[in-house]
Amino acid sequence: MSSQNRIRIKIDRDGEKGISMSQLIEISDRLLSFIRSLCDYCNIEFRKEDWIALRFQNRSLDYNTINSNIDVNSSFWMQARNVINLIDDSSNMAIKNINKPYKSLLDIADPISFNQKIRIGIFGNSSNKWSDSVNVKLDKNTQIRKIKEMKNFLPTKDFEEECYIGTIKGTLYSWQKEIDEPFIKVRELVTGKLISCYYDEQEYESIFKLFKNKESIALISGFMQIDVEDKKIVSIKIRRVDIAPEFEASDWDKFFGCAPQLTKGLSSGQYIEGLYDE
Repeated sequence: MSSQNRIRIKIDRDGEKGISMSQLIEISDRLLSFIRSLCDYCNIEFRKEDWIALRFQNRSLDYNTINSNIDVNSSFWMQARNVINLIDDSSNMAIKNINKPYKSLLDIADPISFNQKIRIGIFGNSSNKWSDSVNVKLDKNTQIRKIKEMKNFLPTKDFEEECYIGTIKGTLYSWQKEIDEPFIKVRELVTGKLISCYYDEQEYESIFKLFKNKESIALISGFMQIDVEDKKIVSIKIRRVDIAPEFEASDWDKFFGCAPQLTKGLSSGQYIEGLYDE
């Protein structure tokens, strides 16, 4: 391998269970989002196929990612180190000028559980020791604390997010309740993405009812933080939770007659027969 810098990521396993495939995919997606935000910040073209994973180790999930098209002296690597250093020293208010990559770095911890950690570092080609790199350890508590710090310092618009009121429908994934800002994670049915849904104390009983049957489909309504650039829901502040009713065969009857102009005066049966004839 020619002389070049690389990003290394290490994901602690959850005990002896290993790492689920869905979790691995989501962490890799967020690592790519971090890389893309750095490329955008440095005005460097981002092509995800240029980033290659290699040097896997299996005591934990530990691998490098490289891009042979980015020179070792590129501003990309300087800014990557700056962003990683902000985790340990966010008093450096250069954060205001680099908020998007910084937020993308924190987002890498979204899929992990509270007993897992992620380590991310920037390495040169000469060493593979963490002590020789600029690196940071990320866990859920650090992520939550740093995002709160950032939101307290920066106005919402600096996150390039907007707030909407809406509803998602999804399956229950996890419940974190012994923390300052308790939340549940829901896997949205449409996108398959995990979304953090934060709730106030008065919603506890409603959340508890959801988890009586983990197979149920949840309807979560509230204020949504939307990442406009990535076109994704970042989180929801819950206003209401419900269990979606099970679909019954009689529900089909509710659709009949809902769009009379569509059949142009024909009965539903006649209209459907005409479609078959065509």
